[in-house]
Amino acid sequence: MKILILGDTGLIGSALVQKLINHHDIIGLSRSTAHFDYEHIAFNIESTGITSLLESTQPQLIISALRGDFDQQLQRHHEILTYSKQHQIPIHFYSTANVFDGSNQTIHGEMDQTISVSPYGNFKIEVENLIKTLPSYAIIRLPMVFGKDSPRFKEIQKILITQEKLKVLDLLELSIVLDTYIADIHALIIERNLSGIFHITSQDTISMKAFYQSFLGNDIIIESIPPQIFALKSTQELLLEQPLDVQQVVSTLNTHLKQ
Repeated sequence: MKILILGDTGLIGSALVQKLINHHDIIGLSRSTAHFDYEHIAFNIESTGITSLLESTQPQLIISALRGDFDQQLQRHHEILTYSKQHQIPIHFYSTANVFDGSNQTIHGEMDQTISVSPYGNFKIEVENLIKTLPSYAIIRLPMVFGKDSPRFKEIQKILITQEKLKVLDLLELSIVLDTYIADIHALIIERNLSGIFHITSQDTISMKAFYQSFLGNDIIIESIPPQIFALKSTQELLLEQPLDVQQVVSTLNTHLKQ
């Protein structure tokens, strides 16, 4: 299958390329002008329309993991949606737990009503609503994402070297996920030709304080807040077949720290 990955050099996009490249014809798109061992197109979503590129590459699946200006992203997604409807191809869109940041006292499942109080969350909701008009789509919502190349993990590495302290929220409950696990599950979504909303997340939660203490010990500054939850849960059979728990994430990251 010819797959166009929008945002192929980001954290999620890079993990997807590595997972899919041996089984699919991958075309990547981002601002990067570097050389890659697959077809990559340097593209700035904030200055260029995407329709002509879609017509020239003719993908069979579009995966959107874009970043950038919200208004420009929204315009590009309108263009992508028009192309998708004309050519009857699915779109897989990466969204976020922030679509629920207006309701922070519960863990949210795929079918919960979205409600956001942030510009980021509301932007993602707007694109989700566009994608849902397609006959075949995947909306993939993520909680906090970690991996050996993730900014959050690099922050942990830096603090271990500099002995600085990291500010964490003591009563914030999180679900978390690894970039490689996201790619594994997404590959199965593609393989099984699944459609719908998917929460790719750990099946349990951990407090922000406890999570960072797993790596930094007491090199943290505790900031007290009212109890809040920033977590997703999944009832999708695919996720229940291959569950990820918080301890697996912690163990994987500790392994990366020792390398």
